[in-house]
Amino acid sequence: MAKIASLIVRHKSKFVDREFDYLAEDDIEPGDIVLVQFGNGSRTYDAIVTSVSEGEENAKGLKSILKKTQAYRIPKKKLDLARWIREEYMSSLSEAISLFVPKTGEVSELKEKYLVPVAPSTDIEEVLASERRNAKNRILLLQLLLDGEINISALQRDLDKPLLETARNLEERGLARIEERRLTRTPGSNYRIKPQKIALSQAQKTVISNIEKNIKEATPTLLYGVTGSGKTEIYIALIAKCLLEGKQAIMLVPEISLTPQTIGRFKNVFGDQIGVFHSQISQGERKDQNDLILSGKINLVIGARSALFAPMENLGLIIIDECHDDAYRSEQSPKYDSIGLARKICECYEAGLVIGTATPTVDQYYEAVYGAYDLQELRYREKGLMPRVEIIDTLQDRRLGKTNVVSQEVINSIKEELEKGHQVIVFLNKRGYGSALSCSHCNHTIVCPRCDITLTYHKATNRLLCHYCGHEEGFQKKCSACGRGTYETSNYGTQKVEADLEVLSDLARIVRLDKDTTRAKGGHEELLQLFKDKKANVLVGTQMISKGLDFESVSLVVILNADQGLRFPDYRSAEKTLSMLMQVAGRSGRGDVLGRVMVQTSDPDNRIFSFLKNHNYTDFFWDEIKERKAFMYPPYAQLIRILCSNEDYKKSAETAEKLKNAIDFYLKKRKMGIIALGPVPAMIHKIDNRFRWQLFYKIQSEEELKLIKNIITYVLSEKRGLLVDKDTLVSVDINPKNMM
Repeated sequence: MAKIASLIVRHKSKFVDREFDYLAEDDIEPGDIVLVQFGNGSRTYDAIVTSVSEGEENAKGLKSILKKTQAYRIPKKKLDLARWIREEYMSSLSEAISLFVPKTGEVSELKEKYLVPVAPSTDIEEVLASERRNAKNRILLLQLLLDGEINISALQRDLDKPLLETARNLEERGLARIEERRLTRTPGSNYRIKPQKIALSQAQKTVISNIEKNIKEATPTLLYGVTGSGKTEIYIALIAKCLLEGKQAIMLVPEISLTPQTIGRFKNVFGDQIGVFHSQISQGERKDQNDLILSGKINLVIGARSALFAPMENLGLIIIDECHDDAYRSEQSPKYDSIGLARKICECYEAGLVIGTATPTVDQYYEAVYGAYDLQELRYREKGLMPRVEIIDTLQDRRLGKTNVVSQEVINSIKEELEKGHQVIVFLNKRGYGSALSCSHCNHTIVCPRCDITLTYHKATNRLLCHYCGHEEGFQKKCSACGRGTYETSNYGTQKVEADLEVLSDLARIVRLDKDTTRAKGGHEELLQLFKDKKANVLVGTQMISKGLDFESVSLVVILNADQGLRFPDYRSAEKTLSMLMQVAGRSGRGDVLGRVMVQTSDPDNRIFSFLKNHNYTDFFWDEIKERKAFMYPPYAQLIRILCSNEDYKKSAETAEKLKNAIDFYLKKRKMGIIALGPVPAMIHKIDNRFRWQLFYKIQSEEELKLIKNIITYVLSEKRGLLVDKDTLVSVDINPKNMM
């Protein structure tokens, strides 16, 4: 009886997003990663077997699977998860399954040779005593053998000497044997954390007890705790219990800049049980980490969102720290949300889920308030008080034409703290991809009357455009609100900030942490270690220093350009800005000294600064949720974004319009009143020489969401040849985090 394997070919084309049948050998099983010849030519592709059946009548004319390409077999639960990802995030099945395929490429195992003593030490001593004085290599190896086995490969590298022939001579004489052992490549972390005994407070113990109950009842938990409230200690306690029960755990951090310090804290407790997954580890390191997980030597994985796909089959717990961070959203298809995917993974493996942050998103807090998560709170710091926040109005400086980024008041305060022997963090709020317009006199910005979103200025047409609904209007440089100032942009970087701080050169030892200074692998670790060791006393940076760092000597945090994010055309601009400011402010006063935060802004009356001063996120939530409801933004509706890009401006625009018309046709046929917003040029209209057009759909029910997803999938597969130019790329994003 012939064995037939259904498989998914790892091919980028949307036209082949279905299963194909091949003849298979008896050892082929679902989940195997194989090589097949696909199409009319002789070209070969990797493929994943999804099911296996028997049947002579269906075997005629089928090609055969050429071979297995990896020993690893994707488990059935992962195959089921891939199908869910395809439906939930509107990707191809090939893209979804590929997430679970270990990305090892053609990486080979590294091996090293060891010389192991087999003769008694008395025999080795006797031989050593009789050796000629000029037999230096033999004498060296014999002396070392008296202390135990020798890593010959490492010794050759260290001494730059050819020792293998000498080792073989000792093996022939029956004194030792040569063994070849696999060398495990481990992602290095030079960041050192002083071990500290963990003493849990009563508040922490209560939260841990409640979360453990939630895990047993399969209820996900949102741990909302102010900065410095001791969330990490809770994570450690939960993971320790999970590992003690013989289960495995995944700990996600939002970005590479958090990993070194996090690994340092957890290695103090869990030692070598920890594996590391993030974008900067090599293929070889990734392969060895996967193998250690599969062998049971690694039971805790820490890393960025890719850690969710570690080959753990005895999963008991997933923890997602800083769960508000947009880095948990994939920007490539499948455009999955790590939080939503983690919930599904925990459901499949009957594992516990804990997401934690000092600044949950409005959507996350809404879900906790209304029951999707159990809400656990830590309202107070474990050590010290929340820092005092001072708002510095820089609008007058702008009116006077001053060019310094750092105000004199802030310079004086930095000097004062450095003279006391304290450390200072200077954060430049530089999020996003462009500069927003605001009045130089009154700070007024122009918003869309239909979307409550900041309008974007297009120099080529001298017009203002809403990148959501397409509303546009003419632009006048003179301010329409006060009539005195003009609309301008401000744009500067960390190097300008560093230059402004040169007036403190006698006191300040500055470390700048940004993309330019951390390009080399491990660069950010080295710079953070300098600050940790107090070889530097001023840390200047952007988003890289906004969260997760814990330095007890920091008594002052300075935030520059605090209001910039408020002027971005994004319905979440207030949420994102307040979240970032609260996270940065939380780096101050984490030791014995009361912390201060100085916030420079040209918009001091903006509502978010009152919430920041009082460290009050919940009041912001109840204020913000009213606006979301009024304009029907998430969590009261869901957004679908369709993005088209082409090197030809006209083809990109035409494809977006054709897709809109086709989708609207099928919606009308089903008598659904879902209205498209757009198509309009994307906020960043051109990237990598490709023009970008987008359209949005707002959906208010699960029924509508399911219907429009089916329609979009149908249009982009069955009608693709008619609607989408072959050079046009189309992506679909559900509730996108990045609107640019």
